[in-house]
Amino acid sequence: MSWVHNAVRCNVEELDLDISPGSEVAPKFPSHVFLCASLTSRSVDLGCTSLTVPSTFSSNLKYLELTNGLVKDGFFKRISSCCKCIEDLVLQEVAANNITIESSSLKTFSFVNDDSFDVLNISCEKLESLIMEWIIQSPSKHSLNIFAPRLKYFSWKGNLMNHRNLGNLDILEEAEILMKPKGDEFENVFEVLCSLSRAKVLTLNEETVKALFREGSMPPPLNNVCSLGLRIGNVVDELVPAMVSLFRGMPNLCNMLINTKPPLDDPKSNTSGFNMGYWKMQNLAFINQLKDVTIKLFDGSNGVELVRELSLSSPSLDFDEFTTVRASSCAKRHRLLNDLDSHDEEDSEETPCFCKDEYFRIMSWVHNALRCNVEVLDLDFNDNQEWTPKFPSSIFLCAVVLFFLQSHIKTKPPLHDPESNTFGFDMQYWKM
Repeated sequence: MSWVHNAVRCNVEELDLDISPGSEVAPKFPSHVFLCASLTSRSVDLGCTSLTVPSTFSSNLKYLELTNGLVKDGFFKRISSCCKCIEDLVLQEVAANNITIESSSLKTFSFVNDDSFDVLNISCEKLESLIMEWIIQSPSKHSLNIFAPRLKYFSWKGNLMNHRNLGNLDILEEAEILMKPKGDEFENVFEVLCSLSRAKVLTLNEETVKALFREGSMPPPLNNVCSLGLRIGNVVDELVPAMVSLFRGMPNLCNMLINTKPPLDDPKSNTSGFNMGYWKMQNLAFINQLKDVTIKLFDGSNGVELVRELSLSSPSLDFDEFTTVRASSCAKRHRLLNDLDSHDEEDSEETPCFCKDEYFRIMSWVHNALRCNVEVLDLDFNDNQEWTPKFPSSIFLCAVVLFFLQSHIKTKPPLHDPESNTFGFDMQYWKM
């Protein structure tokens, strides 16, 4: 506490406190810090202690971050009334029954919580960025009310509460909705997306896309969306109709990013039930006007068939990135790329190449290049030593190598993994 007192006496402008109870008695937060007129930035990790502020004070604080603590009723009301210049507010795992943020100066607000609040009210006429993240156990007892007419960026991660009012978001530019709905919440999720219809950039996760789909229902009207990002596990058969329904509500879509990350426990999902004919029959309105598409696929043909339809229907389409990784080769590639990490330094007939310093140096360069997703690779194997280098077959399992120049090879290197007769890559140029 003496350090804090000295900092306040020196008219410090930025203060970062980490109050972690290192003994049986947790230290109390020095509330007189709020009386320091010179402070403009304050970050406090309360270490599960309670926080109180003076009943009245005047502050020039512009940035306030509170983490891991308990605040009493009336705290946020005093902050709102006494911090007239505050622009950035971050609350992470701060417990309070009712949280009401009213400010005429606040521009960014980030709220991360784990079911330790009941009511969240936000009334900030200048708020431009709002980030909310939580997992609540009883949606019926929580409520959310937002008044932010100038909001431009909105991110919501977690599940919904039954009582919510997002207000009018007429100038919203970008929204990120990563929901975790419980059960059938079509109407709730649909209502949220309709409230974000002004957004031009929209990012959704797989759970949200599925929750938005109901057989025979209309998609949410997202006519203003021109850039769509999807974070999904994989293009599985049960997800494809939901994707199509979502696409129908975006007639003005120009840019698309689909990023897949399949669960480790289910790499062989059903991902091959829809061919290019299915995608063609959907007659999606935005296909002819697409400009940029980035698609990262893992396995199966559903996503590949979508790419084929997009490429044939939009000849001028620019595919920024299209990467496929086969599930069958994923574990094998992982093993090959980590051979160097577990090599045996002892000389033996079974591992003669790894015992040579020169070979180890060369192979480390190659493996590092593959790990960095290099696109152009030029190898020159000169047999100037007594030992003969082995060709690194793991190169053929790297999905992003597009140009491969290989010269001066005096040996007969294996051109495929001896354990497999098939492999896939998108090589465009090969010189040997």
